[in-house]
Amino acid sequence: DRYVDCMLKEGWHQDTYVEEYHRAFFDNRARGKALNKCGVDDVHIGGLAPVPALLAALDVIHESPADIDVEILVDHVSLTHRNHQVVKSTRALAAMLLAISGGTSLRDAIADHGGPWAKPSKLEAWARQADRLTVGRQLSSACYLPGSFTASLAIAWKYAEVGFSAGVLANAKIGGDNCHRGAVVGALLGAACDIEPHWIENLNTIKNIQSDMILGS
Repeated sequence: DRYVDCMLKEGWHQDTYVEEYHRAFFDNRARGKALNKCGVDDVHIGGLAPVPALLAALDVIHESPADIDVEILVDHVSLTHRNHQVVKSTRALAAMLLAISGGTSLRDAIADHGGPWAKPSKLEAWARQADRLTVGRQLSSACYLPGSFTASLAIAWKYAEVGFSAGVLANAKIGGDNCHRGAVVGALLGAACDIEPHWIENLNTIKNIQSDMILGS
């Protein structure tokens, strides 16, 4: 209900392009489908964009990451993306982020949970070559899963020991669907590496959190 309210509120978002799954969702809503049945068989990496935020929200209300039920994430993502590749990637991304939060290194987390998309030996080989040779020639830079998830893991693996800034900027320069791919890359690198303050200091959410902390104190 909140999703519908926000998307229909004038001025809530300033996007000049509305992702395909949004349009399909509201087409189904206009036909009278129940809200939890309006999602479509969408195989784009955009379905993974909310996963890190949902995981963070669940982390706030649970005593331990081990208490988090990943299937809650799957249920939520499936409200808009009813596709087995999105579901499979959602479980894997959540598992990686939870492992990192528990102290596992980024590369070990990818090795443990990213096997269906790329083995460590392949990721190592890709890390030794130019980014646009890996993503653009050998892997598609487009939005379609599973390839786009593989591309995200390749970038995160390569820059795991270089740093957050280098990784997200490299992803942006590759092009293609770098926004949604960047949501995955940024989440993995952000969970494992220090995020330089200039990336977050002017975000409205950070300002709201700081205000709440001041008022709470």
